[in-house]
Amino acid sequence: EKQVVFGGFLFDDDSNDYFLESHGVPTPDLYWKVVIRFFKSKDTKPDVIAWVFPNSYDSSDKNLNKRFPDEEGYLLSIAELQNVVGSDEQLLEIPDAFSETAFDKGRTWVKPPCRREPASKPTPVPDFDIVSGDEL
Repeated sequence: EKQVVFGGFLFDDDSNDYFLESHGVPTPDLYWKVVIRFFKSKDTKPDVIAWVFPNSYDSSDKNLNKRFPDEEGYLLSIAELQNVVGSDEQLLEIPDAFSETAFDKGRTWVKPPCRREPASKPTPVPDFDIVSGDEL
């Protein structure tokens, strides 16, 4: 299984560009993200999930499983993302045939359990003396 992740920013509200004059940088109003899961079996279509996040102090992970914009959430279909983002070259990475199980179910993918071996004990750091620059 392989995953491809990409995203970008949307700038559509000039009223919050606080650093434009001082730094020449507009403030992003929305962040968007797409994850594509490719499966080992060639018979299984890649699965795609997409979100759009407002650049706001009250953004919360509680909205990950709510649909955008109706439920004031972040989860959206690829067709909706294309309407929001417009023509972005990164969207060309989305395969022609794919499924959208997360959007269809109205919830973000379930996080799989960690399969890593437990970390070994850390190697102790040897004691050392601190010396000033004058002593070097």
